[in-house]
Amino acid sequence: MKTWPLIGFLWLIAGHPASAKAESPSFPPIHQILTENKDAVVTEFRQWRRDMIAAIRKTIEERVREDHWRHEGSKTHLAIVWAGELRATELTPLLIRHIEFRIWNKEFLPREDLYPAVRALILIGKSSSAACLAALGNEQETIRRKNLLLVIRRVEGEEATMRLVRKSVEEETDENRKANLRAALGLFSTKRSSTRP
Repeated sequence: MKTWPLIGFLWLIAGHPASAKAESPSFPPIHQILTENKDAVVTEFRQWRRDMIAAIRKTIEERVREDHWRHEGSKTHLAIVWAGELRATELTPLLIRHIEFRIWNKEFLPREDLYPAVRALILIGKSSSAACLAALGNEQETIRRKNLLLVIRRVEGEEATMRLVRKSVEEETDENRKANLRAALGLFSTKRSSTRP
């Protein structure tokens, strides 16, 4: 079995008496290493995060339009999923731009699983909700409006979403944006209970 080498390795790390040797080095506990090198660990983690976000951005920008298969596990899908898992607020505008990217052959899933950017924006949280609300006034495509509303609804809640969109309609001075917001408000009231695309 493939798990035996792992078990043996863990046995060695745990310092089992049968595996202990006088000449084997003793390693400090991980919490001691992290405490003593806190600044270095934090710096290294931040650099790793920056590198990951840059790689995710590059993958999405280069592959999203040419990813014809759009299956679960494609490079584009995984990059979008990782953007959400990392709570990468820096990628919010990019995710909103590609919010209609859909995984094919997955008909009976909730909307946020069909559209990975929706799930990623929900994971990012409040900052993405505000960005989605701001983008809602520019949207004329129904799918994009529904997805933006879903992000706001999942982050803010049902009643707060209705209140926020109504407030945006009242405060908006541009007639085109106001019309788009009204259309989104109409979608929200008819789409509240449904998760189908």
